[in-house]
Amino acid sequence: FPSHDSKTTSSRGGAPGVMGVGVLLGSPTGFSFKSHQSGYHFYDLALAYSLQSGETFHIHADYLWQRPNQFFIDQVPMFTYFGIGARLKHFDHHKKNDSFALGLRLPAGFGYYVSQSQIELFAEMALIMDVIESTHLDLNIGVGGRFWF
Repeated sequence: FPSHDSKTTSSRGGAPGVMGVGVLLGSPTGFSFKSHQSGYHFYDLALAYSLQSGETFHIHADYLWQRPNQFFIDQVPMFTYFGIGARLKHFDHHKKNDSFALGLRLPAGFGYYVSQSQIELFAEMALIMDVIESTHLDLNIGVGGRFWF
């Protein structure tokens, strides 16, 4: 694997690669993708499934601002992030009256890049305001990990 050259990782906002692929566990649970754009700016995408409020398939996409070294746990530098995005949710009512929800998503979280590896660990929560089919507030909470390429 490539080594962590401080000049290279700082030009990628601290990320050990240009794209991370992994899992998100919580509400919802599924696959997580994160891509470095420039400086401390990232795109985030998840394809997930939830049993909350019935069986639902969930897709979200966010634009994230990441802030490195915001605090330390046992001398490990942690980053924080916040962003704005959208979520599309499909409700499966057992093949009857399927419905969709579309809303604004405001994520915030923290994480760290495991030293001398290509691994990122993170925790996140996101406030969501659905505006289509009806207005509804929701909260997603999850933890996850990604392998960076």
